[in-house]
Amino acid sequence: MLSVAMDYIRTLISTQLCITTLLSAHIVTTSLDVYKDAFDHPYTAKGLKLFSDDWHATPYEAPKNPQLP
Repeated sequence: MLSVAMDYIRTLISTQLCITTLLSAHIVTTSLDVYKDAFDHPYTAKGLKLFSDDWHATPYEAPKNPQLP
């Protein structure tokens, strides 16, 4: 039960962090855990994976005659 309560509180604080950002707050004081949780979103992880997969699938060829200044 305590774990559920802590998850709720973290979600609430993360939501408040987003609201303060939308209200153009310049400074927000929060714990490092809350700050890290603010960037933990399923779409962020999915987007990073898609980008990484595309990046590694792109062939790279070194230039044959690099022109140096």
